[in-house]
Amino acid sequence: MTSGRKTAGVSAHDRARISKAKEDLHPLRESGAKLLRVQSQPIAIYKRMIAGFNANDLSIVREVVSEDIVYTLPGRSELAGTTRGIEPHLAMLRRARELSGGTLRLEPEALAVDGDYLFVWGTISAARGPHRLLAKHCVVYRFANERIVEGRTVPTDLYLFDEFWNSARLQEG
Repeated sequence: MTSGRKTAGVSAHDRARISKAKEDLHPLRESGAKLLRVQSQPIAIYKRMIAGFNANDLSIVREVVSEDIVYTLPGRSELAGTTRGIEPHLAMLRRARELSGGTLRLEPEALAVDGDYLFVWGTISAARGPHRLLAKHCVVYRFANERIVEGRTVPTDLYLFDEFWNSARLQEG
């Protein structure tokens, strides 16, 4: 006799994966008349990191990022490329802060977790002299052992993104 759930055609392995995915996403749960949203570990780690980043506290970034992080920033600006390791990654973040006069901010609007991956949709803003950057932005992180081991920035407008960082570099000259 079955438990009443349709499981035909779904392997035990797939059922376990589906169950884990549901746990990772932590849907809204009813608590009396209130709805309580429980955050997954990657979301909590990310929110802590981005709060530190936006407050110009890179020590929090260092705490949650793996020593062996691989991070890719697309484009043709001086920030573009792939950093390997915590020190080059932090150097790139410090340079972005420097180029923006400390105005760089990332404001998350939507977060989604799927397995080891966290997807962040939000707004990036920065200023440098007369140049302004205000655009939608996506960042993808991969987690392992509760640390960020890989990341990729995905600007929605790469031309605008490059233009801003290149204009910031040109203003220094």
